[in-house]
Amino acid sequence: MVDGSGDDGWMSIVTAIYESAAFGPFMGVFLGFAVNYVYQSYKCNQDKNNYKSMIRSELGICIRILEEDEIRLLPRDHWISALNSGALKLFEVETELEPLSKLYTQIKDHNHDTTVGMLWKDLEPKGYELTLLKRRELLLLELNVLKSEQWLESKSWLEFWK
Repeated sequence: MVDGSGDDGWMSIVTAIYESAAFGPFMGVFLGFAVNYVYQSYKCNQDKNNYKSMIRSELGICIRILEEDEIRLLPRDHWISALNSGALKLFEVETELEPLSKLYTQIKDHNHDTTVGMLWKDLEPKGYELTLLKRRELLLLELNVLKSEQWLESKSWLEFWK
């Protein structure tokens, strides 16, 4: 029996563990968990990059629509897809999720209040129509700022570990 006493005590314990029949299976299970963790991290990074790409594309479409002469509804499909799939858990709350959430709430409000088919130039700058005109300006500004944010760019898997 190894009791760990003496000069060779700890070394004999380590040797006994290494030579035991359980060491191989233990290392196999440990290695399996480690490989699975790395693979899951890779997949999460890929999913996040895919959603970032889809949302960045949708923001670009919103900018183009707001720059047109005709009033149209703004797309929210990719945001709703990320919301319903649970992919928002991949985003950092303060730096990524809050700005997106606020912006898409404004897009939802725009879509709710918009009269489709009218021209922006035909709106009179008073009352309800003034609200639409101001919202358009604010949305264009915020969309351009958010679309140029560094975090919205896709990152490689190796950058994910930094």
